[in-house]
Amino acid sequence: DIDDQDVSGGRLAMEWRPNHRLTAIARFNYQRLAVGGYDHHDLDGPPYTQSRALDESSWGKRSIVSLDIDYVLGAATLHSTSSWASYDGVNRTDLMDYMEIATGLVNPLTAVNHQYTDDFIQEVRLESQHTARIDWLAGVYYQHRDNTFTQDFPAPGFDAQTGGAAAAFGYPDNLYVLDLDQPVDELAAYGEIGWRPS
Repeated sequence: DIDDQDVSGGRLAMEWRPNHRLTAIARFNYQRLAVGGYDHHDLDGPPYTQSRALDESSWGKRSIVSLDIDYVLGAATLHSTSSWASYDGVNRTDLMDYMEIATGLVNPLTAVNHQYTDDFIQEVRLESQHTARIDWLAGVYYQHRDNTFTQDFPAPGFDAQTGGAAAAFGYPDNLYVLDLDQPVDELAAYGEIGWRPS
């Protein structure tokens, strides 16, 4: 009875129209997921059963905030969309069986993956309105992302059994350490022209 999942979340939205030209909509979304363990059974065991020595729970939470603004200028409409999004999550896997197969040691081993992503996106575009023959559109898009991914393979007691094999590499009782930063900046400009000959 470990494959339980608990999902909770909500959404709020508010619209503001002070006049016939301006419309603004703000939104907030949030979701949280908690998982007790993996929903599969051991191939060498009875159906619908599994045996784990270590915690395989995981969780993730995501939030998105956005603001959309439309402003009618007359012959054109200005659109602006701003959004902020974040994700934070941890996933654990029991690798104790793999430890015994690979090294012959009966020792705890867990893979712990942690991802954190933070996004900001801004788009502004201007498009024609009520034109007879020519439609046009022009805009700019910008995105900034901070993305961090870490992975650890903690193995409490490993150094005691191996005479400090992991500690010799600077990470006591930890067989693998990854710390990866992946920042992204993206900027784009775009445009479009349409012509109706008749």
